[in-house]
This record gives sequence, structure tokens and C-alpha cells, in this order.
Amino acid sequence: ATIFPGDFSRALYPFL
Repeated sequence: ATIFPGDFSRALYPFL
């Protein structure tokens, strides 16, 4: 979703 690691991006952008 973002440039962040999968786990972190999921936490910030669960819809992505």
C-alpha cells in the first residue's frame, strides 16, 4: 500500500 513494510502499511492503510 505504501513504502512502509507490509505490517506497518496494513495498520495505517488496512483498506489498501
